[in-house]
Amino acid sequence: MFFAPADWAQDNAQDLDLGSLAPALVGRHVFIAGKSGIAYTLVADRLGGVGGQVAQAQACRGFGAAAVDGDTVYLPCADALARFSVAADGSIKAGWRVPLHGAGSPVVGGGAVWAVDHGHGLLNALDPASGQVRRQLTVGSVPDFAAPTLSGPRILLGTLNGVTAFVES
Repeated sequence: MFFAPADWAQDNAQDLDLGSLAPALVGRHVFIAGKSGIAYTLVADRLGGVGGQVAQAQACRGFGAAAVDGDTVYLPCADALARFSVAADGSIKAGWRVPLHGAGSPVVGGGAVWAVDHGHGLLNALDPASGQVRRQLTVGSVPDFAAPTLSGPRILLGTLNGVTAFVES
């Protein structure tokens, strides 16, 4: 089993392949996006081959790993964190988009979506429904693709100066 967009050869030649974002399982579908800015859904138990997606939608240049909560996907983009929903039929609906300078792979927990803004050295707690910033924590310089880890009330993040930990109250 495999999937590739119908224009995969052109995408590969222009470095616009799907290899920059890990696939995410959303119900019985796989959600994938890459450097081309197009998101695709596939049926998980038969990926569809070349051009065999269930649906596709304009998304963003995805990097790292998306977070999934039910039918909602939080997609880390080169310049933002974007929310999408995947319906039972595999169709993709765009939601909010929060500008971030180099969004890291998000995690969902404690009633928030946590995402690193690499360009500004911030860890953001975003409202899952609206994308509004609930809280920002200064973390300093972080390596590419750094992602927070949630453990109970603790938020851990690897930075260029070691591990930074916060405790949620």
